[in-house]
This record gives sequence, C-alpha cells and structure tokens, in this order.
Amino acid sequence: TVTIAPAFAPTDGPASMAMADTEGSLTLWPVPSTGQEVEMMITGIEESTATSNITVFDATGKQVFHQGFVVQAPMWRSTLRFPNVLPTGNYFLRATSGDRIWSERFVVAH
Repeated sequence: TVTIAPAFAPTDGPASMAMADTEGSLTLWPVPSTGQEVEMMITGIEESTATSNITVFDATGKQVFHQGFVVQAPMWRSTLRFPNVLPTGNYFLRATSGDRIWSERFVVAH
C-alpha cells in the first residue's frame, strides 16, 4: 500500500525554499573575452574589507595572473587588464576578499 500526501502549498502566496544570496556574486563580461582585459563586478563585499586579490588560472590550473586591489564595500567594479594577451582557451578567475571567495569561468577567443 502506498499513500501519497498532498503537496505543500503555502497559503500566503508564492514562496521559495531557496536560500537568500548573502555571499554576493562575481560577474565577468564580455564573454568571450579578447584576452586583453575583462570587466568584473563583485557584490557582497564585507564592510570591514579594504582589499581583494584576483587570481586567474588557465585550463591546466597554472596561475597566469595575480593582483591585489583596493576595493569599496559592498560592491566593486573594475576593468582587469592583463599584462600579456591571454591565449585562446578557458580560464578560471578567483576573487578573495576577507573571508569570502568568489569564482567564475571565462573564455578567451581571438
């Protein structure tokens, strides 16, 4: 014997079980990139944080770029200019600011 209970439906309108985004986000554009620069925006930076470190890895995990930046909380937007044009391929950008870490993949196409 199988008993199927009715689905739970909130009586006070639509509701989401998703957790609120309290950690912020990292956004990169344009994708694909030319390999010379990429625009970026980080949201959710803690008020007590004054710096952020940006590291870029290639598809093999090799670090190809690292730089520290002075940031303003709670949102920071900047153009990340690479000293050498990145070759065509997939890359992984990691941003750390205080205790928070964001990561995003981007593509370079020539």
